[in-house]
Amino acid sequence: MNQQAQDLYQKLSEKYNLPKSVIESIVKHEFSYTKEQLKEGNEVLLHNFGSFEIIVFKLRSRIKYFIKKYREEKTKNIEEELKKLLKIRNNYAKKRHV
Repeated sequence: MNQQAQDLYQKLSEKYNLPKSVIESIVKHEFSYTKEQLKEGNEVLLHNFGSFEIIVFKLRSRIKYFIKKYREEKTKNIEEELKKLLKIRNNYAKKRHV
């Protein structure tokens, strides 16, 4: 972790009288939650940060990349990653066409 983040955690820890580890956990939780919601194809709004949603173009290019890789070498890791990406795409499509 970079020094700026550590300094910020320390300042917040002192301001709210909480252990630094608790502050770090709170900050990381919000972004891990955001990541999970985006994986499911949901749009996420973070106040003072803006709204986030998956970038369909990037998702399509990653799917194409993994299909090509899967055709070259059929490994379990590539297959699992491809399934995850297709699930994300399908969830996103369902939410947009409802």
